Amino acid sequence: QVQDSFCKKLANQLDVAVVAPAYSLAPENPFPAAVQDAYDTVSWLSSGESTDALDDTFSRKNITLMGDSAGGNLALVVGSLFRDRLDANLI
Repeated sequence: QVQDSFCKKLANQLDVAVVAPAYSLAPENPFPAAVQDAYDTVSWLSSGESTDALDDTFSRKNITLMGDSAGGNLALVVGSLFRDRLDANLI
């Protein structure tokens, strides 16, 4: 798991949203459940729907995807899926 304190530090220093969502695990939730969970999270963050849940400093234009182990793979996959569809900088 990505450490909460590391995510907060990264978000504060870079002024970006750091996304480290929990996701469905196999074998109870077969592929592509985890990808869909991560995709849904980025969709929500990049939409206007997330504005009420996040503070005023959040910018939908700067989103950082990260993870370790399988979470890192999910960040890469979701970043690739959004690359041409999202009006934001994915880091």
